[in-house]
Amino acid sequence: MKTYREIFKKITQEVKEYQREKDYKKFKKLDTHEHVGDDADFEAFLEVMAEFNIEKTFLMPTGKNHERQRAALKAQAQYPDKFVAFGFLDTLGKEGENYLSSLIEQGIKGVKFLFWHPAVYPEKKIAFDSPEALNVFEICAKRRLPVVAHLSLHNFPEQKEQLEHTLKKFPEHVFVIPHYLETAPELAVASELLDAHANLYTDISMGGGKNRYVAYIQGFRKRFRSFFKKYQDRLFWGTDIFIEAKSVHEMNFYRERIRHDINMLDERFFYSPFFKESQFLQGLNFSDEILEKVFYKNAERVLSMP
Repeated sequence: MKTYREIFKKITQEVKEYQREKDYKKFKKLDTHEHVGDDADFEAFLEVMAEFNIEKTFLMPTGKNHERQRAALKAQAQYPDKFVAFGFLDTLGKEGENYLSSLIEQGIKGVKFLFWHPAVYPEKKIAFDSPEALNVFEICAKRRLPVVAHLSLHNFPEQKEQLEHTLKKFPEHVFVIPHYLETAPELAVASELLDAHANLYTDISMGGGKNRYVAYIQGFRKRFRSFFKKYQDRLFWGTDIFIEAKSVHEMNFYRERIRHDINMLDERFFYSPFFKESQFLQGLNFSDEILEKVFYKNAERVLSMP
């Protein structure tokens, strides 16, 4: 008679094998949130995109090194049907407006901001609805460039009122506040804002906070499922990782990470290489209808596509 340990080991191996052989191309995907590393190898990432049926990747060249911005624009020029370059602003005022104008001339398709990120906001304390911020949003609105801005409503509640004021001022313009508007796992504030503002969207990317978000889903699975079902037309998919120089480690990481994020959405239970060997995680197990929207249709409908 087999012991519990032997049975569990057999099940674990079977699940791992299933996940390796699974059809990850089932849904077309638009990856709306990836970052550009200092030595990004976009050709290598194209290999991964093909394996997972990722039609396009949206590049966020964050960081004060403008080389990342140039690399994103170059990737878009070289592979216009595969990469979408966003601009990144790390300054406001006239300097920021002039730089934004130059990026628009070079062909950016949206703008990413980090002024309200918890690692930046406490030092600069720039309000989301400050005159300087509203001026650059005005430029984005006139050019129909989606705004992607990392806020932290959980840590800085005053950002909620600032965001609402801005959304009302630009009711026709698309604003994407990533990571469930940084309100997980409560999600009540995110729901309130999405209900009130039709031009507001969020993404479900997890980036370096992957373990934290996965823990939220383990503890509040029913809440996350309800959130997805209600706002299935307002969510975008992305992993929020950095595209780096090609290496065996990086290529394996890309594949493992993307498989992990897909399994979390479409399986009831799944094994993750990022967690303990003997631990299975709860997935959200969504219908094909919801998955098609989150993976592809929402971004295709809402975000400016070249």
